[in-house]
Amino acid sequence: MATRLLGAHVNATVSGVAETIMEWKPPLVVLLDHSDVWRTVKAESPNTLFVGRIYKKQEPDFNDPDLDPVEVARDHCDMILPWAERMGETVSYWQGVNEPIIASPESMMRYAAFDAERARIMDEHGFRVVVGTFSVGNPEMALWSDFMPALEAAKQYDGALALHEYAWPTLDYNWPWLLLRHRKVYAGEPERDWEGLPRHLTGLPLLITECGLDGLIEDGRTPRGWRALYDQKPREYLDQLTWYDAELRKDRYVVGAAIYCCGVPDSQWHSYDIWQGIARALARRAKPIYRLADTQPAQPSAPVTPVVPPVSGWKMETVHRVGPRIIAGSLPRAGIEVTITDPWGNASRVVSGSKREHGEGGFEVLAPHVATYTVSFLGRSFEVQTEGRAAILTFTEEAPVEEPMPEEETPVVPPTPSSPVDEGVMGPETPAELASGPETLPGEDEMMVLVVERLDRVAKLLQERL
Repeated sequence: MATRLLGAHVNATVSGVAETIMEWKPPLVVLLDHSDVWRTVKAESPNTLFVGRIYKKQEPDFNDPDLDPVEVARDHCDMILPWAERMGETVSYWQGVNEPIIASPESMMRYAAFDAERARIMDEHGFRVVVGTFSVGNPEMALWSDFMPALEAAKQYDGALALHEYAWPTLDYNWPWLLLRHRKVYAGEPERDWEGLPRHLTGLPLLITECGLDGLIEDGRTPRGWRALYDQKPREYLDQLTWYDAELRKDRYVVGAAIYCCGVPDSQWHSYDIWQGIARALARRAKPIYRLADTQPAQPSAPVTPVVPPVSGWKMETVHRVGPRIIAGSLPRAGIEVTITDPWGNASRVVSGSKREHGEGGFEVLAPHVATYTVSFLGRSFEVQTEGRAAILTFTEEAPVEEPMPEEETPVVPPTPSSPVDEGVMGPETPAELASGPETLPGEDEMMVLVVERLDRVAKLLQERL
């Protein structure tokens, strides 16, 4: 059976891994290696989301009451940004601390402040982040309320939530507290003092950045992966992964799940490695879906082409590009209602001045991944080409261009019946002449010829009488 949402956590770019990912084209890949070959992979699989992770042996201790989370976030971003600039658009999201240890509401609040500040700083530089990245079975449900600032920042800056989900010794319904734990996060676990995410956050994308079988659940001292149980019968592990994939598809906010791991330089983690056999089997049978793809929705019921009326009195300029899926702009004044419409007629409305950091009439609108929008206000419409990313737009008010009036022509006034015109000059000379006229009315050119001919005859008659 084909898998749709499974991807890989690539620890090392061993020979053949990049080519297999190009064949697989999974929705999600987590990278510990950031070599140039991944640019080529991204070009071949543009809808794959790559999450960049920089391994650090020592991570901040958020249980330390003296830790300044904002300062730690700034130091972290200083370390990440050179890598982010190097990888550019190849990497879709950047990870922060991996599997933080959170022991109290206070430590969770410090971690939330760290992730929120990290999201803000990275957004300033045009990059997105995942927040959370909690280990399997963590955090305790009651602590999610203290993580809300980070979730709000992820939504504001177009980020995502990351979780790890493992089980042992099987991937199935026997492990509800560990596998599919994300459902408790989103929907709630009231008996554990968590009512679930508020409505405006229930669509926050979820990336499961590690998943699979992990013997550390049973014995926290010795790493043991799927090979410890199924090395001689990999089809059983493939069947379990297929079951897990089918469950993930039921949750629309799940974007992808990266199996840990694919390609390892350290023998300690060899028993987790799905390279080569499992990875190549998944690549052959995959039919991936991309829930955050910059593509047109499948079979839209009624595509609508935006109607763009002529622009008069306004000028638009794209200043620079910012984080994906945000249209941000500035109008000369606040209080103007602006409508952002996608190609299928879905409209978002905002009032200029709601985001003053973009200028006196600044505004900001979250929108789906499409390449073209229509921005409308005060009866004017502009087509915005975003190339799958958004733009900061500025509008300037201009004086309307006055079009020159057409030169007036002297109207031709036909003679009225009371006019003193000689019937022998202007009218038909005989009834026979009238009867022999054309069966249909002459066209404009023919009429002009007749008029000119009769004027010539009038001129001759006048000369004869004079």
